[in-house]
Amino acid sequence: MVHEKHVGIVLKNYFPKKCKLSLLDNKMGKIAGVPQSSNHIAAGSLIEYSLVEQTSCSFLYNINVHDVPFKLAYHDILFLHHVLEICYYFMPIKSYNPTVFILLQILYTSDSWLYAMSVKKLFLLKLFVLLGLYPEDEKFKIPSFHLLTSLPFTQMLNEQIGSYNEDAIDEWLRSCIASHPIAGKFKTTYFLDSCREI
Repeated sequence: MVHEKHVGIVLKNYFPKKCKLSLLDNKMGKIAGVPQSSNHIAAGSLIEYSLVEQTSCSFLYNINVHDVPFKLAYHDILFLHHVLEICYYFMPIKSYNPTVFILLQILYTSDSWLYAMSVKKLFLLKLFVLLGLYPEDEKFKIPSFHLLTSLPFTQMLNEQIGSYNEDAIDEWLRSCIASHPIAGKFKTTYFLDSCREI
């Protein structure tokens, strides 16, 4: 039986090798989905669909593409793919975290404030916090850093980030990425090497 409508963000597609998608579903978390048709659906697409859940994967029907973050992709496609890659690798299948889904929906706004590198770094910082990652290094155990990471993302944007804090954020992000067992195979980690604002 086809269930109620779901909304999901395509983290990865396996086309043309497999007719399969990795999705961040708004009700079920990260899932593997097999679409009814073989039409290509781009990574990063925000889609609506009906779902029939099976043991190993879910079957997707009546898929509608609601949005694709074209403006963000045009401005910085590497950042977009970095976010998708982090969610793909750091979220286990069936892990449900609605706050991550809510954060990622910001990517579909057309607001230009998201294009600033300092904002992108704060976005990644908040994403890792919501995923439950916090480096153990003593240099990150300072009150100002704890306060920053505890704030909602929209409030984080109001904080002044000096060069010291920005360097600390860079280290924090690299430390989180390095904690993954196959971090060396990630395709977008060099985003952090090219994101210093001039």
